[in-house]
Amino acid sequence: MLFRLSKPFQHRCILFFGTVHLIFLAVSILPREWTDGSVPGKLSRGYEYVTTCLQDWSMFKTIPNVHRLNVHLTVASPGKPVHRVGMRVPGLLPFPQPEHARYCNWVTLVLHRDERSDQREPYMRQVAAALLKTGKYPPETLFQLDCETWYTRSLLGVRNLREIAVKKTTTMGPFKLRDLAPAAQP
Repeated sequence: MLFRLSKPFQHRCILFFGTVHLIFLAVSILPREWTDGSVPGKLSRGYEYVTTCLQDWSMFKTIPNVHRLNVHLTVASPGKPVHRVGMRVPGLLPFPQPEHARYCNWVTLVLHRDERSDQREPYMRQVAAALLKTGKYPPETLFQLDCETWYTRSLLGVRNLREIAVKKTTTMGPFKLRDLAPAAQP
């Protein structure tokens, strides 16, 4: 080792980093609307960028927005009954029940928000290619992604309507396999 740090200096470095990180965590749990234009908010975003430790705790959301998700692909082959298959590629495995947080986050970010909508088309192209690759479906097959989302009602809505959540279905499609996966055609 080229140089040695004294114990007091090491302790000061640890104390300094711990204090900076504690301040960062304190600022990051505040609502973004409060911190986006402020100096601490800008410093916090810079710290997030440098350390790659994104914090989005949603601490001030009182009840979860999504109560339950059911995501599946509906496939309609010519001359065959419509049926459901999974949604995860490769292999088109069923959406996990109970839902795994990673898939819930992906569905929420990609299907319910426009910030990550650039992932929708590549995902549907992967699905089309995976369906064609199985050999079970001809290129004229129609498929769509159905996302059944149960949104949590407000406390007043729960009291008045006696329902915890209300269902809303979002559909992407229908698409023809050959339109999204032309290179995979036989």
